[in-house]
Amino acid sequence: MRTYIAVVGLIALSACGGGDDVTNPPGSGQFTLTATGSGSGSGRVATSADIQPALDCTVAGNAQASGACTAQYPEGTVVGLTIAPDAGSSFDGWGGDAASCSTAPSCSITMSQNRNVVAQLSGTGSAVQITSSAYYIRPASDPESVVWVVEVRNPTDRVVESARIDFTTRDASGAVLASDFTSAGPIPPGETRAAQSYAESRGNEASVDFRIGEVTFTSADLNLAAAQIVSSDWQADPSLPPGGAVFWSAEVLNTTGNQLESVRIDFATYDSNGRIVAADFAFVDGIPPGESFPAESFAAYRGTEATVKFQVGSVE
Repeated sequence: MRTYIAVVGLIALSACGGGDDVTNPPGSGQFTLTATGSGSGSGRVATSADIQPALDCTVAGNAQASGACTAQYPEGTVVGLTIAPDAGSSFDGWGGDAASCSTAPSCSITMSQNRNVVAQLSGTGSAVQITSSAYYIRPASDPESVVWVVEVRNPTDRVVESARIDFTTRDASGAVLASDFTSAGPIPPGETRAAQSYAESRGNEASVDFRIGEVTFTSADLNLAAAQIVSSDWQADPSLPPGGAVFWSAEVLNTTGNQLESVRIDFATYDSNGRIVAADFAFVDGIPPGESFPAESFAAYRGTEATVKFQVGSVE
């Protein structure tokens, strides 16, 4: 009789426990953490340095998130997250499964089930937002230099004629080593443009800053529809000196009844996470009405190129 009661009790306990297993299966191994954004601003959500795999995601409420925005962790892992708002944005607080962290820029999430964290960001009036950036040391150059590239977005309903981007390198103590700037534009409403430049390298760079400088607007018609990219191609060739190159070409059609004196074609490469790798541009001059002319050039090769973007930059 005792044996019979024990067996029945075991069956009853197993049946009752089955409901909990469906929601949160104990010891199931991995749970997924996903980062997204909301609001009119943008920023970067990243895991702390000791967490692997790393989550490093550029989020914006009005644009698709880019980068490593999902990652899987063993059950019970405590994942440390930080939010860094972009220039022109402010952090309003965490949402989703991170709501308990309120407005603290750092938040810890325990992976007891699949988790979704939402960074709530507001635009603070900046005319341009940095959506992606990268930098590389060129030790073989003379003088040694830091190549830096940035993609910026115009979130307004006006045309940005020119946006200055400031770049600064710092050593481990935070002291400034070198600075540089370049401009991106024109940028139609809701679109992005990329820019690339060079700063002097000191050999002990530990961190960098990308910041938005002066932004000017224009009411002029950019007339970008007058030129149309009808075909394009690109190929990465690591064998080209000095360190490889990405060859790109585009066929540009004049859609108007007037000759186009000059058309700028912008080209940018991106890695598999959607982060910008390199930028380049070329001009096509003297395109007769209804005809198409080729544009071609070389962009820097980094070995991580996965996708590219061709855009009409300007038309004269």
